[in-house]
Amino acid sequence: MRGYRSAQARIGRSLRAQLLLTITVCLLAATVTYGVAEAVINQLFQRTVITYADGVLSIEWQAQQVADDFKQFNETVKHLDKADTDDWERRSYYGPLNYQEIVDTNRGLNFKVMIVDSSGQVLMRSPKATETKVELHDMFRRAMEGRGDFHPYTAREVVSVYPVTIYKGYELSYMHDRQPGYENEPLIVSRPPDAKVIEAYAVITDYPTPTIENVGGNNGLPVIPAAAVFLLLFYFLTKRKTKQIEELAGGLREIAIGHLDTRVPEKSRDEIGSLAADINFMAQELQQTIEEERRAEQTKSELITNVSHDLRTPLTSIMGYLRLVQDKKYETDEQLDEFIQIAAGKSERMKSLIEDLFEYTKLTNQGVRLHKRNVELTQMLEQLLEELVPLAEENGVSLHKKLPVESVQAFLDPNQIVRVWENLLTNAIHYSTRPGEVEATLQVEGDHLLFSVQNRADDLPDDMDLDRLFERFYKVEQARTSTTSRSGGSGLGLAIAKSIVDLHDGEIWAEREEDRIRFFVRLPLD
Repeated sequence: MRGYRSAQARIGRSLRAQLLLTITVCLLAATVTYGVAEAVINQLFQRTVITYADGVLSIEWQAQQVADDFKQFNETVKHLDKADTDDWERRSYYGPLNYQEIVDTNRGLNFKVMIVDSSGQVLMRSPKATETKVELHDMFRRAMEGRGDFHPYTAREVVSVYPVTIYKGYELSYMHDRQPGYENEPLIVSRPPDAKVIEAYAVITDYPTPTIENVGGNNGLPVIPAAAVFLLLFYFLTKRKTKQIEELAGGLREIAIGHLDTRVPEKSRDEIGSLAADINFMAQELQQTIEEERRAEQTKSELITNVSHDLRTPLTSIMGYLRLVQDKKYETDEQLDEFIQIAAGKSERMKSLIEDLFEYTKLTNQGVRLHKRNVELTQMLEQLLEELVPLAEENGVSLHKKLPVESVQAFLDPNQIVRVWENLLTNAIHYSTRPGEVEATLQVEGDHLLFSVQNRADDLPDDMDLDRLFERFYKVEQARTSTTSRSGGSGLGLAIAKSIVDLHDGEIWAEREEDRIRFFVRLPLD
């Protein structure tokens, strides 16, 4: 049972095996149908005929027997002729004692037997034969024609010719002339002085005996039902597979015209089923790709809108203050310095936005090459936290750290990793509840490094999608426009961080618990 199930499973996974099995079943069914149809049709078209085939075979067989008798007689004569007369060999022999007896015996049938020399002279003949001379070439011709053109339903004389050897004058005799009780007495060969060997031919002719037999209608009609059974059975056995192929073709047409949500049914485990699975996978991948492209186009449009807004605001301020300076609409030198400082600050803000755009473009187009080396991470993070203390104090936020006591070494690009940490920390500082605190943690998990930043933000929207935080140009609108924020971002900081982490074969993600949000970065140590 287990072997049967295993074979069934292998056949179910192979379209070639299923096709071979289908053809085999159809051929067997067609063969059985042919046999049954042949028997029925032969019975319907059966007729009674007179045939001479068996009679011809009988004549041929008897003619061969006559030739064999001559050969056996000659073997006996030759053997005894060489024996010493004083040492007679006892032999059990009950055959003819001369050639004429062979001819006269005629094997109990009524055909004619003639022994003819090479000139056509009849040397011996059976009682039915009356000829004294025959045309030997004509006999040969008739014998050949009878074998080549014989028709089983036509009566015609059958002629058989066999070469024989005659020891002329030789005769066999028994010492006691076959008296009772002396059957096994020695044989004697009599040989007159004029005895000689003659090469002759045994000519046997007769008309075959007719027989009656029933003949079926062998007219090729059984092929029709056999072919019909083969075609119908093949059609029904392959109908399911054909329907599957039609479904695949229909699904491909739907996908080709843009209906990427179309899925074809996967009804088997063979090559057609695998093809259906591949088509569904292709449609799913195409759908995801197109959706991603649509989202990218949407986010690019949002980028243009956001960046235009973010650039227009400081640019408007710069132009306004410069126009005041140009028109000398200031009262004191201190007011002039204030206008110039404001314009310079807005210029720095514009420069930062443009640099973020440029950096993200390089990262996403693989325009950045990493310069990895072994780095001591604990000191590097402590130094970065010290540098961010003024920014944190300015925003009413305190920084807390949880760092390992021992030194942590990793093989990475320090400049890029510092940028990731800086983006996460400044993002947490800008959008933390005030007063508030930001906690940075660094720890080692096996062969990976885990960095996390946690802060509290009261204005997080309930429907915020954490997975989209790292998408291109995505910004949380509430956070961007919050009054707690000192400066709006470009929406590229987290996207830049994700690109850098991906280049290091790492992971970055965010988790939320009520009003707390936490960002994680996992990097390989080696």
